Amino acid sequence: MRNKVSVNNEVVINFIPWRDDCAAFRRFNPSSGVWTRKDTAYAYNSNRERVFKEIEERLASSDLSRSNWCPGSKVSPKVAELGDLKKGTYQVNISIDGTPINGDKLNHWLVSAYITYKKE
Repeated sequence: MRNKVSVNNEVVINFIPWRDDCAAFRRFNPSSGVWTRKDTAYAYNSNRERVFKEIEERLASSDLSRSNWCPGSKVSPKVAELGDLKKGTYQVNISIDGTPINGDKLNHWLVSAYITYKKE
């Protein structure tokens, strides 16, 4: 999913948000849902031979990769330098490509933005 921010139809931010390090934040989100999943691991049998063994591994919801946010982590802002803007009216467009999850229903996104400037 590509995210874009445009000012007067000029793209100033263009990125695909993704986090694959969410498991590192599990300790900050202890109330995350936890379940088990089957996996395989090396083990040794009674003859000391290395074999694959099916195991059940604990998996927390916060362990999974997510779109730019992990439970317990901060979300770093994206910054766009807009240059020397003159007084006037500008059009800002925020575009988040959403993948339908059930027919025409889309995922949920929270967006916030602000503009800072230096008065000279």
